[in-house]
Amino acid sequence: MIEVLQKRADIDNEQIIKSAPTAAPTIAITKQNNIGRKRRMQMYTYLSQPIVEVQVITLVFISCFLQAINTLDDLPIIIHDGIDVVDTICVYIFAVEFILRWWSAGRFQLRYLAKPLASVDAVRSY
Repeated sequence: MIEVLQKRADIDNEQIIKSAPTAAPTIAITKQNNIGRKRRMQMYTYLSQPIVEVQVITLVFISCFLQAINTLDDLPIIIHDGIDVVDTICVYIFAVEFILRWWSAGRFQLRYLAKPLASVDAVRSY
């Protein structure tokens, strides 16, 4: 009985192997996915470094300080315009950093946006 089952299993395995498509495209796709995953992990590691975190936090404080200064009416118009330009640049930097974090955390998966810190990043970018 065992020999009959073994022969049947061998026949089934041969049929599966014959009917299976070639593995070359799968290997190419897997290699591309590994390269993309490696890049995402490198970006995630870079963005998680303490120095990068401190730079982003410093930029947040600078942006907040400039917004507080911008409320003063006694300043010349050119200073208000300069603060608006710097604030616009800060918003672009925050937006790029947010998109890179979202991408590196999992290829733009929506569950990343459900995290509390991602919500803070989204509000900060706005």
